[in-house]
Amino acid sequence: MILLDLFGHEDPEEYAARRHRELYEETEKITYPSHEALAEAIRSCSRCPLRKEGGLGPVLSTGPSDSPLMIVGEGPGGVEDDYGGPLVGPSGQLLDKALLSVGITRDHVYVTNIVKCRPRGNRTPTMEEGRFCGSIWLAAEIALVKPKVIVGLGKVALRFFLGHEAGIIRSRGHWIDYHGIPVMPTFHPAYLLRQSGRSLVDAKWQVYYDLLAAKEKAAALSPQWVWKSETMPNLLENLTEERKRRHEGNHISSLQ
Repeated sequence: MILLDLFGHEDPEEYAARRHRELYEETEKITYPSHEALAEAIRSCSRCPLRKEGGLGPVLSTGPSDSPLMIVGEGPGGVEDDYGGPLVGPSGQLLDKALLSVGITRDHVYVTNIVKCRPRGNRTPTMEEGRFCGSIWLAAEIALVKPKVIVGLGKVALRFFLGHEAGIIRSRGHWIDYHGIPVMPTFHPAYLLRQSGRSLVDAKWQVYYDLLAAKEKAAALSPQWVWKSETMPNLLENLTEERKRRHEGNHISSLQ
């Protein structure tokens, strides 16, 4: 039953939450037999206007598809669109340092974004864009990876997992339940890059404790998982082939 006000309008937050549930229920039925099959489906997606905003196409994930910890950012920026991997630019380098501080290297966690295509001008994806793309592809990723714990970076991820508007400053550090999966919202690394002085120090410590809590919960649920390699992975080097594929594909499309 949909509740309406005296003017016959549905409450905006109730509408957002209802559509979030409906989209999740619709896409939850679509399953993929492997990560490769899901990746091919994402690459061929052109369902929303973001695909036509000038980027090189959907940006996929990095990390093992059986990781107990999934890290979800907002959307790809310029470096991510160039190389085809999430959080590999300046924000990603800061994320790597934050993860290392709690004993994690990037090759042991699954990293992806709410929206897969780069918004023009690196703008922040809208809540509707996040809900639409996330309810199709992130939902499929979660169904395939089956993470024990999710870390949501920034307000776009926070609002997707909550299903309604909320502020990251007040919400970070507080667990969210997303269809039975605990989600820890925290600041996006891009937010840290905009801070300075005492604000930066405080924000870094907050992210540290949020990531530590997420790792400890995931480790308790998957005690055999190895969290760290002896050497830091070179993400840009590992994405060389994906970068080449993206640029060759874009050149062919421009000739057609």
